[in-house]
Amino acid sequence: MVTAAGFELVMIPARGFVRRQPWKNIPVLWALFVSVLACRRIIRQFNPDVAVGTGGYVTGPVIRAAHRANIPTLIHEQNRRPGLTTRWLSRIADVVCVAFEETAGMLAVPDRVKVTGNPLDLGSVRRDRAATLAALALSPERLTILVTGGSQGAQSINTNIAGGMLKGTLPDNVQLIWQTGGHDYASYEKFNDPARGVVVQSFLPDLFAVMGAVDLVIARAGALTIAEITACGLPAIFVPYPFAAADHQTANAQALVEADAAVMVADRELDRVDLLERAGEMLADKELVRQLRENSRKFGRPEATALIVDEIIRLAKQGRR
Repeated sequence: MVTAAGFELVMIPARGFVRRQPWKNIPVLWALFVSVLACRRIIRQFNPDVAVGTGGYVTGPVIRAAHRANIPTLIHEQNRRPGLTTRWLSRIADVVCVAFEETAGMLAVPDRVKVTGNPLDLGSVRRDRAATLAALALSPERLTILVTGGSQGAQSINTNIAGGMLKGTLPDNVQLIWQTGGHDYASYEKFNDPARGVVVQSFLPDLFAVMGAVDLVIARAGALTIAEITACGLPAIFVPYPFAAADHQTANAQALVEADAAVMVADRELDRVDLLERAGEMLADKELVRQLRENSRKFGRPEATALIVDEIIRLAKQGRR
């Protein structure tokens, strides 16, 4: 994707830490050492005005090398609970952009933290609900639920939705857009029936645009998914991925639950909760939907991209330390 967009991509031998088996981290430390050396060469050759890291272990050696070269640095943390790399880099980065206000208190130098939200391509949201739904052979007159476990799908969510479909718990006045992910699509393709208001696809290439045309979302609680949902001001049922690092998806979803902007169902509860039934009950309560929409919209930060770009440009103009 990077090279297809016209940018140069340089690989480094970075590896993530093994949290539960620390004795396996000796190769990781060696990879970190080699990566830092490689990044120093890259920094010298490319000679950037500013270095930007977007979280994850790959950015660690890059930002460290830039800092050692006195190049201004900015890092961005998507999740409410900062990862190990963000906590480490926040001690040296000139600016730390975060998506959640609570994150600032978890970092080493809160004065360098700016709450910006997560960057989004707002231009991809189609405001024409009718045209978006018509492209999927659905009606703009019916309430619409979107189910997504991300581009790879979520097996536990898919199993639950299939169970609801077999039991007939999707309300008659509600239609469904269901992104299964490529791995599970063959198992659930049989439910695809646009004439009855059910569209099943393995992957929706512009999921954000689809969100602009639906009334409720059932999804995992990844940071960018939350940013997209709140930018659209949508009610949501979040089912956090239980094996995410440091359980950060639960922390992400909990922030919206605390703001009365969403409902959360733990993955382990899916054998007792019918997600389609729960979604139908929510949509039937117009006052609840109004409240969730209002609070979701308040939580959203559609200006995030502009705020982050402004900081990057400011640092570039500021020049080396």
